[in-house]
Amino acid sequence: MTHSHNLEMKEYQPDWRSAYLSIWRNIRPPPKLTCSQWADEYGIVVNGPERGKWVTRPPQKGILDAFSDPRIEFIYLKKSARIGYTSIIGHAIGYGIHQDPCPQLVVQPRDSDGDKWSKEDLQPLLDGTPVLRALVPQARSRDSKTTIKVKHYPGGPLRIVGANSPADLRRISVKRAYCDEVNGYPATAGNEGDQIGLVITRTDDYYERKIALGSTPTDEGVCRITKEIKDSSQGYYIVPCLECGGEHTRKFRQEEKPIRLRGEVLPVSYLKWPDGKPEEAKWFCPNCECLIGHDKHAEQMRLGYWKGEDWDYRDDEFNFLDTFSGKIGFNIWAAFGYSPNSTPAGMATQFVSCKDDLEKLKTFVNTVLGEEWKEPGVRLDDEYLMEKVEDYPAELPDGVVFLTAFADIQEDRIEVGIDGWSETEESWQIDYQVFFGNVQHQRVWDELAASFRQKYKFADGRELPIAAMGVDSGYLPSTVYEFVKKFGYTHCYATKGGSDGEGVPIVEDRQKRLLRLRKRNKGSYAPEIIGVHEAKTTVFRRLRLDKVSPGYCHFGLHNDLEYFRQLSAERLQTTYIKGRAQRKYIKIRPRNEALDIKVGNLAVLRLANPNWDKWRDAAKAGVSMATTKPRRKRGMIKKRGR
Repeated sequence: MTHSHNLEMKEYQPDWRSAYLSIWRNIRPPPKLTCSQWADEYGIVVNGPERGKWVTRPPQKGILDAFSDPRIEFIYLKKSARIGYTSIIGHAIGYGIHQDPCPQLVVQPRDSDGDKWSKEDLQPLLDGTPVLRALVPQARSRDSKTTIKVKHYPGGPLRIVGANSPADLRRISVKRAYCDEVNGYPATAGNEGDQIGLVITRTDDYYERKIALGSTPTDEGVCRITKEIKDSSQGYYIVPCLECGGEHTRKFRQEEKPIRLRGEVLPVSYLKWPDGKPEEAKWFCPNCECLIGHDKHAEQMRLGYWKGEDWDYRDDEFNFLDTFSGKIGFNIWAAFGYSPNSTPAGMATQFVSCKDDLEKLKTFVNTVLGEEWKEPGVRLDDEYLMEKVEDYPAELPDGVVFLTAFADIQEDRIEVGIDGWSETEESWQIDYQVFFGNVQHQRVWDELAASFRQKYKFADGRELPIAAMGVDSGYLPSTVYEFVKKFGYTHCYATKGGSDGEGVPIVEDRQKRLLRLRKRNKGSYAPEIIGVHEAKTTVFRRLRLDKVSPGYCHFGLHNDLEYFRQLSAERLQTTYIKGRAQRKYIKIRPRNEALDIKVGNLAVLRLANPNWDKWRDAAKAGVSMATTKPRRKRGMIKKRGR
């Protein structure tokens, strides 16, 4: 009986050691890691072809560990695409939730950017990382205070705001702040002052604070990240030549202005390829002049290190000179990434394909090379533009597939320009008309309507109608709205110039546009908003092209010197608002209607978004495609399958 009783007691005796270990595992603080160690231990990739477990690449280690080194206060990142920046910021935030619990702040250019980033990048990271999911309540929880803009956790919260809403920066105090894509920030926060200055102020209460600024470069002279990173101790990733052992950094081309670091010129390797064979591109070593193929990339990255003016990062740790001020700057571009399109052959091929298209070339320079865009130095004045005049063989030259028209309304006249377009946005100025008369009277509007219904002929007699048209509503907006509604064409738009400056697209994203149109008051008319600054920049860039290529602008004998004076009647001027460079177009001549109409035609083309295959076939056959589809009444739902 005693023996049986002992067995029974033993069977139900608590395992105090296991219980103790279980409790300790739940309450003990996590082991202290560097940010790159944390990313390797817990990090995930939430978007893209490499989604899954995160693996820190050698050039990314130093950037990540800057977020955990107490000697670094400011982090500046001048970057291209394809270097894992979104994941780096996400892991730095995760580190600030799990390893260094503290209030954090993310500032995106606009509120909508912040909402999109929170939903598409941040929330999947929080949901997919177990240690973060355990700390940040999901928004679906009944007792959760978590929203798209605020993520609560012990020691937090994390706030996401837009730089266009400076009021959201009031009455908050944070230890870690991340200013993302600072080149997209509005020029000023109004009465609040500079957004970055406001963010820095919100970190004043904390020792060992972190303020990170990152962005892809934009245009020379107004690029904010270039200005900010100059205040830091800038660094470059250094790789060895596996043939000679010489060290160098990488640039796409041989630099005219050398990079100086610690008083010495930094050796630079650059891409070289045989004429006409960009797929054979390799890195040219400046020391032994050998060519280095992409098969050596992984080994070069593994042996590489960061070297800055007052610091370096080798063997997974920072070393600082006494002169280091706490501000660190990283210059990194696609050549140090692992994207399949970042190979020497991939980048060289992309360059060759876009080098004759200034708009695509600008994108390549900004987003692949991580450099500022320098506008070509070709003069732009009326005499230079007059030299572009051609003798068209007919009203419509071969190559025209789609016609647009745009009308500018003045007090005593309406001016209309008709442009022809190809699929590459190569354009031909086809006709320019002026209807004189008081625009309060119906006659000039009837003349405008007749002009919009015109057809133009090719040399062989084929005809092409004006397929899309726009009317500026800056003067007499209600009259313009009424005209557009009565005219009845599917692609007839009343337009309005937007008040925002650089970085605003020529026309709205389709989803944003549809959302804005749905929100308008019943019975009201919502004009189409044109990003005027970007449209003018695009037009001027195309006017500078000196040979036929995508975007090239053709002009006929009907375009006289006065037309070209109006077309070149504005220039870009840099002004400074509270110390920040801002560019805007100013008039240098009293009349600029031709420029406004050229800009309007480009916007109308983008709004119409033509099906080029159909219009090309119609132009070849001389068939007039329908342009008067009935407008669907608001609230009607189109049934599927009809």
